[in-house]
Amino acid sequence: MKKLLTIVLCLTLVVCMVGVFVGCQFLPSNTPPIPTPEPDPDPKPNPDPKPDPDPGPDPEPPHQHSFEIEWTSDEEYHWHKALCEHTELISDKDKHIFDENGKCSVCQYQVEQDPDPVNPQPEPHKHDFVVYEIRLDSHLMECECGEGNEEDHLYDDDGVCTVCGAMDHEHVYEYYTDYIYDVDMHCVVCECGVVGLYEMHEYKQDEDVCILCNALRHQHDLSYMGESDELYHYMQCATCFKWLSQEHDCIDEEPCSVCGYVLHEHMWTVVEIASVDEHIIQCDICGLLDLQEHEFGEDEICLQCGSVKHNHHWVWNEETFGNIHGLYCEDCGGISFEQHVFEDDSKTCSVCGAPPHEHHWECNGECKITDNYHQVYCEECGESGWQQHTYDINGVCTKCGKHRKYE
Repeated sequence: MKKLLTIVLCLTLVVCMVGVFVGCQFLPSNTPPIPTPEPDPDPKPNPDPKPDPDPGPDPEPPHQHSFEIEWTSDEEYHWHKALCEHTELISDKDKHIFDENGKCSVCQYQVEQDPDPVNPQPEPHKHDFVVYEIRLDSHLMECECGEGNEEDHLYDDDGVCTVCGAMDHEHVYEYYTDYIYDVDMHCVVCECGVVGLYEMHEYKQDEDVCILCNALRHQHDLSYMGESDELYHYMQCATCFKWLSQEHDCIDEEPCSVCGYVLHEHMWTVVEIASVDEHIIQCDICGLLDLQEHEFGEDEICLQCGSVKHNHHWVWNEETFGNIHGLYCEDCGGISFEQHVFEDDSKTCSVCGAPPHEHHWECNGECKITDNYHQVYCEECGESGWQQHTYDINGVCTKCGKHRKYE
């Protein structure tokens, strides 16, 4: 019975499926087909995808310091200096490794060695200037070696010179007996100590005392006549030893009433060949002698004296004078002088072997004295020069004895 029921159900299912199939095949023809979408004749481009947000600049790599290849050194260490902006940095700093000659085997630093350990050379002199006079815009200084210097005031924020203590203010000058400069002049001084202008003494008629500084009138005894040139003659007072210059009073062909000089144009004549470089000339009118260098023509013969041009071959003549040494020409025997030659950091002259010379200036009784200067000589080499007077608290020059105040 169950078997029969199963067969009936299966047949019923088959009949239903066949009916559905047949119905689909016989649908009416007016049933619209399912439309197929047409392609867009003007397709619009798809919008760009939204960009990702800006991630920012790429991170900078860490800074790498760079250093010089060459060594930098001092007396104890050597190191490499930074080439980048971090100039305060150094690299590979270490102590020198010296060999037996005093040279570092790493950076080649050389220790300065005295060429003569038995007789070592003195250290170069360093000036230690001391202020001895304060002026309006400057101060005068002197070192114990005799070297002088003048510097402008250097004021701080309070208006005080950091060197001499002068105050930056409007100076009020007065006349003081202690500041009589010499027999002819006095200077005005502010209460702060600044020395102002120098002026000639002023005397009332028939009076012998300066109305401003009380200096006594001095009559120069110009009995010593010195040299003359084309404009002036020079005389020295026999009592105060001051040198004075006076302009010639000659007119046209009339001689100067003081020295006899006559205004004229020199008429030079060669009188003697002085050396291979110069000849002596003399004025036919006044007898003045002078030296003149040879003037050579194309044939290398002097146009004035006939000397033949000579090329010197200078050799050291074994003589040394302070900062110079003597030379002589091996061919003509001529004599010359030149300054010592110090090459690089050498402490001896490459020509004569002399060390640097420091002058020791002295002023003896034969030194010439002017208003502001006195002549000095080096005791060791004989060289001469001029120095400005340096006065003590009594107004007397410490070198030549010249009095600032006339008594």
